[in-house]
Amino acid sequence: MVIDTALVKPVVDALISILEKARGIKLKSSAEKSLTEAIRELLKASPNENYAAARIAVARAAGIISSDVVLAEEMLAKVKKAKKVAAKIAASKKPARKRVIAKKTAEKKQASKKKVLPN
Repeated sequence: MVIDTALVKPVVDALISILEKARGIKLKSSAEKSLTEAIRELLKASPNENYAAARIAVARAAGIISSDVVLAEEMLAKVKKAKKVAAKIAASKKPARKRVIAKKTAEKKQASKKKVLPN
């Protein structure tokens, strides 16, 4: 039985192209899943920014061009901005607390001095 190479090559090429298409479809499917995971992560009360950014990068690398990618990137930017604002507010509140504590301790010292003087 003689197999003609002229017949085998087109069949092998067709099989390879089908496998490559299937691999591409699987890659896009997994990238879409990772994008939904990123959006889900960003909707949490305390999201992990690095995880979400990595998932968005996976979707971009897979070549997904959709409104979901843009939405996820905007959400990530807003989360980062909100985190900066919260840190700035927290930093500005610390000195006020220290002033209140210092004021209370000064008042306590004055009150203790007043009690000691009349005796």
